[in-house]
Amino acid sequence: NIKSQVVLPNTSWDFSKNYSLNPVVEKNWDKMSLVRYAKEFQWKINLDDALNQSYDAIVLTDTNESIQWVNDGFFAMTGYDSKFAVGRSPRFLQSVNIDEEVVVKVKSRLSSHSPFTTVIVNYRKDKSEYLCEIHVIPIHNHRDELTHFMALERAV
Repeated sequence: NIKSQVVLPNTSWDFSKNYSLNPVVEKNWDKMSLVRYAKEFQWKINLDDALNQSYDAIVLTDTNESIQWVNDGFFAMTGYDSKFAVGRSPRFLQSVNIDEEVVVKVKSRLSSHSPFTTVIVNYRKDKSEYLCEIHVIPIHNHRDELTHFMALERAV
């Protein structure tokens, strides 16, 4: 019976029980969102390769480190929604007590325009602390001009 083999979507709109999409669907959604920026800024990046690693959240900043876009995983990881985050520096997640050596190290790596991975201490909206591994990918356009930084982040 074909009818018994059809899987219908959940018709309940109550997502309060930690609802999460399939990770493959989430990655595809992230990629589709980033394609808009890739076209607008003429990025020369292979998004499939860039997103082919483990992450909980994506933070896209411009070259002035102002957040342009975050994925849905950002809210799940930090408690902050995209409306709050966009336009701010990712530093709003850091404590005022952050180790200055870490700040200098991250700034140095950003200015080198090379990909890097590091672990920093961040704080969620509820003020709880978490270790955040960030993999930063500088993004250039077809003229080799730096246009954005993409940070793939995960709580460790």
